[in-house]
Amino acid sequence: MGYQLKITIKNSHPPIWRRILVPDRITFFDLDDIIEKAFGWTHGHMFAFDFQYPAGEFVGSPMHDKKDTADECIDEWMDEGRSFTYTYDFGDDWEHVIKVEKIVPYDKRYPQVLKYKGPNMVEDCGGIWGFYDYEDEAVPFDMERVNADYQKWNLPVVMETSRHVNKSKYDDKDDMDEWDMLKMLIGSLTSDDPEDMSGIEQWMDAMREHEDCIRENVEEIKSLEDIYKHYSKDNLIEIAKFHGFTGYRKLSKKDLSRWLKNHLLETTFMKNTFSRASEKELHLFESAIEQHGICLTDELMENSSLLMTYGGFNAALEFYQVPQDVQDKYREICTPEFREECLKNQQFMDYCDAALFLYGVLPVEKFVEIYNAYEGANLNISEAVERIEAYIHTGEPYVLKEGLFMDEDLEEEDMFCGLLKKQEKYSYYIPEDREEFLAYGRDEFQKPDETVQFFMTYLQKKLHKKAPEDIMIYTYVQEELRMNASAEELIDTLVDCGCKISSQKQIEEAMKNLWKLGNNLRKWDYRGHTYVEIQKNEKIIAFPGTKKVYPNDPCPCGSGKKYKNCCGKK
Repeated sequence: MGYQLKITIKNSHPPIWRRILVPDRITFFDLDDIIEKAFGWTHGHMFAFDFQYPAGEFVGSPMHDKKDTADECIDEWMDEGRSFTYTYDFGDDWEHVIKVEKIVPYDKRYPQVLKYKGPNMVEDCGGIWGFYDYEDEAVPFDMERVNADYQKWNLPVVMETSRHVNKSKYDDKDDMDEWDMLKMLIGSLTSDDPEDMSGIEQWMDAMREHEDCIRENVEEIKSLEDIYKHYSKDNLIEIAKFHGFTGYRKLSKKDLSRWLKNHLLETTFMKNTFSRASEKELHLFESAIEQHGICLTDELMENSSLLMTYGGFNAALEFYQVPQDVQDKYREICTPEFREECLKNQQFMDYCDAALFLYGVLPVEKFVEIYNAYEGANLNISEAVERIEAYIHTGEPYVLKEGLFMDEDLEEEDMFCGLLKKQEKYSYYIPEDREEFLAYGRDEFQKPDETVQFFMTYLQKKLHKKAPEDIMIYTYVQEELRMNASAEELIDTLVDCGCKISSQKQIEEAMKNLWKLGNNLRKWDYRGHTYVEIQKNEKIIAFPGTKKVYPNDPCPCGSGKKYKNCCGKK
């Protein structure tokens, strides 16, 4: 069975519409995917389906959230003759009027456009009232191509609502993208366990097969200018402003596309941009070149000005490509000397990320002291500030304020003040091993070790989670624990990850393990120490290369008192 829908952009003159046949037993998430494909939307905004009577609203976000309600099955709402609305982008408020024209026999698991009128829409142009100012930029609708893409879909059959598992055609791909990133971040974390590595390789093989399928069906991008031709002039101006360019205001959109491409590919500018990139960004960028495109999530794209600037992203497929002219220029500038300079910059950023991962906030002077101690360098405060400010300009989540270096989240409502108050009585956790310190910056993640192995065992034996799922769950839970999430939020996270926790006994067992895990995680409140270390008052180290000082040792200051009764109190 299927539903013949006529979907019209409200207030469009002449009317812009699509008549689409969709299969039954799909979710409103799936219907959103169908509509966005049909109108050229890019999955960049929230959406909602609204039924006036009986009352019903189903809301969804680009990155599926546990609060979304759009995982409802559409069937009970598809009465013949019924009309309802679909709103895309709550800022521009693109309203689509959807009418269920008829219910028909249909045994395919993909949609099909039967007829249409009007072009694809223009993103972020101010809604239907702004659309006609940008109508000349609208891409013509290609029904044959859209239907060819639809035929590659295999929409899952949904029988009932599941508020924790969003059943869309992208689920498997999203999981594989997340695991691909996790594997890159945690390296050979499970390489000592043949069974775990086997599971990882199977997962990676599936991801590669998925990406290969996409590559076969997308065209290569020849030039950065070809990407910019699909942007609005306002989008191009925003890019120019972000990179500090001037002298482009009077250019037409066509000329601005070419002008911007030429400036971004200028040798000195491109070298400066790439020299400030993180190791993760360069890894993804170079992987996209070597593999002729890679799958990425919207979140990864949004957090990387480098990837957004120098590549094209298909939001519907979540597929990233580097244009040929950018590839050629990058190969030209990527000399051994340039790569070495990039590595030095990346290492400095690793120090920044590690310091903020462990402490959240610290004086710039202290950051410089830590860096010089590990590197045997003579970096001064003004040089450090200059480098950090350059990273802030490229979008890194850093803040410099009142002589402090902090995570940008802590600037809101001066949260850093309360954190500094909590930290006063603790020393900084500074590992003897330089590589351990840098790992916190590279990974932004506390790798499982013997202190948290009990939690991995709990996931594997009690909740029946195998690699790589157990590692993914550990990363989600770890971040929430570090941010002092509530018990309810922690249980919700486990349930959202597919863990079966329903009885009171299971909840109590989960909380016992979560509480113990939290006590073994490095937290901002303790300046990078774990609660267990604080309780034992162990491993107090001044700096790498100096002798460990334990509570009952003579204080190094020479007072003759025990350390715990002297400088240890500070």
